[in-house]
Amino acid sequence: MEKNLPIQNKNFTSEEIRRFSNIVMENNCHYYASDFLGVNKEKNLNAVEELIQHALAIFHTLHISTDGHFYAVYRCTPQNLIFKDWKISELACAYMLVKGNPSDLRGIAKQQSVFINEMLRHMKSLRAVRPV
Repeated sequence: MEKNLPIQNKNFTSEEIRRFSNIVMENNCHYYASDFLGVNKEKNLNAVEELIQHALAIFHTLHISTDGHFYAVYRCTPQNLIFKDWKISELACAYMLVKGNPSDLRGIAKQQSVFINEMLRHMKSLRAVRPV
């Protein structure tokens, strides 16, 4: 169980939180959005929320189900400040980096092509270093 998730509060039992945590992990949402973006948890949390909403809009535009990719969670800083964060999948991470208008399918496709080309170039360079 994630140590940053609350164990119990007025609205949820610890069993409900345990079930939620298991669902998140089973859906491969291993990343916190704020950690992925390297955001100071006490500052710039609005930027995280904006990028999450942008990625959600892209998912909706492309008719990709958001189930298994985005889960709102609440975390606690060492100073006991509670803040909203998101557990996200690798696909959600990628779409958080896509720039432009979420309703512009051509622009999204162009960004996807750039990402794919960069990924393939990186994979090719890895093969050159370590033959398969």
